[in-house]
Amino acid sequence: MSLVVSMTVGLSAFAEGMVYSRSGMAIERDALKLKDIDHRTLRNSASPRFLNAVGRLMIITGSGDMHYCTAFPPAFAGNSNQAKYFETAAHCLIDQKKGTMLPIRQLSWSVFIDGWRLVKSEMKIASLDIPNDVAVLEAQTPLSFQDVTPLSLADFSVDSDVTYMVAGYHGDLGNQGLRMAIDAPVEAGRLQIDEGMVVVETVAFSGASGGPVLAIDDSGQAAVVGIIRGNGRTDKQFLINGQRGSDKVEITPSKWLSGILSRPFWN
Repeated sequence: MSLVVSMTVGLSAFAEGMVYSRSGMAIERDALKLKDIDHRTLRNSASPRFLNAVGRLMIITGSGDMHYCTAFPPAFAGNSNQAKYFETAAHCLIDQKKGTMLPIRQLSWSVFIDGWRLVKSEMKIASLDIPNDVAVLEAQTPLSFQDVTPLSLADFSVDSDVTYMVAGYHGDLGNQGLRMAIDAPVEAGRLQIDEGMVVVETVAFSGASGGPVLAIDDSGQAAVVGIIRGNGRTDKQFLINGQRGSDKVEITPSKWLSGILSRPFWN
């Protein structure tokens, strides 16, 4: 069974600008409204080892403001010997009100791996594709494959024979999303094209942007088919523990993740 089944319907919408904050949406503050539809569980010792590659990205601005996103190293030629380049959502690095780059003072990636050992590296921006909401970061201290193995990319598809997983760090879960949460298995019926957006029915909150949507084949092998972009709804958003989120999430398909990696930013 192949994971590579392209879907191009509606992808032109990704060139129309950023869509993370939509005005006029109702705000839902009742966490109980999520109880029956929130399938997230915290990562634990029984979780797949490939999740070692999914880390929390800490962004501190020049004024000292701090926020978090999620990032991972993709498997491509630039990561052939070590995990040096990482991908995340470009909007994590953008002042969304002004549409300009944030004045970043510190950019750090970290993950707890086997036995809850902390692995981390400082980052710098290597390349940006703002219209398609993809950023590539370069690790100041590249990481060994013994600790972090880059994740393969596969064309986005909706395949009834494949199960999916969504991974990321969510601010509503406490401790500023210190621990990764996963939603799995995600059945193919929860991925769809909705009003020109590629969306997945999963709960995600601030901090999960850039988190991978993975297709898992029968052998347990995982490949990234997209990353979390933002709220996939146009009618409402949740506000829980001071964090914004949704029960339907727009994703950036892997077409754009692969496209930026063809740029000459690495050697």
